[in-house]
Amino acid sequence: MKLPKNKVQLAEGKDCLYLTIEMVHPQWIINLLFGVLAAVFLFYIFLISYFNIFEVLGAGSLIVSSFWILILLWIGKVAFWHKSGKEEYILADLSFSYQRSYGIYTGKLTSIVDLTYDLDFVNTPTQEGEEEKGILLFYNRHPVTKIEEPIYESALEITEEEYNIICAHLHLLRNEYV
Repeated sequence: MKLPKNKVQLAEGKDCLYLTIEMVHPQWIINLLFGVLAAVFLFYIFLISYFNIFEVLGAGSLIVSSFWILILLWIGKVAFWHKSGKEEYILADLSFSYQRSYGIYTGKLTSIVDLTYDLDFVNTPTQEGEEEKGILLFYNRHPVTKIEEPIYESALEITEEEYNIICAHLHLLRNEYV
């Protein structure tokens, strides 16, 4: 099944690039994930009421309840990631910042200062006839050994054409400051 490609937005700032990659899925997948979340929650409520675990297990019921709550939280995180997940990047000449948003929760903005960071495109498996897709890999190249050390990689896919556009804009930004 061919899924729609993720939405990529690139904006130029005064001395940086703002990149946003937003997850795009068909509505039926999102409905399925939230349906699974609701079914697991209702099953948990059924188990509590039918078996009366608080009376049967006593204090041990806290362990069972904690287990089910963790499962619900994990399914909820996955459902919200697929509904409105996005990654935001701020690319500057000598540093980059990144942040992931799950819709109802936004992670902290993390900045990495690296004088030699660069971007690479790592292909991900695609179906025959589909456009090449991949993830962004941020890495630095050790000045002496020339070994590339990964710093960070994106979770969301972009096309190779979008990667080339991002690299061209980053190259222009870097050449302005040389």
